[in-house]
Amino acid sequence: MNVGDRVYMSCSSVRQNENIRYGDMGTIIHERKGVYLVEFDKDIKGHDGSNRGQDGHCCWLSRNKIRRVVKSKKGV
Repeated sequence: MNVGDRVYMSCSSVRQNENIRYGDMGTIIHERKGVYLVEFDKDIKGHDGSNRGQDGHCCWLSRNKIRRVVKSKKGV
């Protein structure tokens, strides 16, 4: 996974934030030592990732908690 990838929450809950649910969508905005800063589309009552994202929308997550959104090929 890389910065800029669209991701979704792939587990039912995380210890860091009880407002994140399975399927919630976001974008990776930073990576540090295999942990990803995700800026979610909705307010999860998180943080701003040290001024990297929108306040209330960010949370640090390990790779096993998120999955990259795969774009389907149109017309196939």
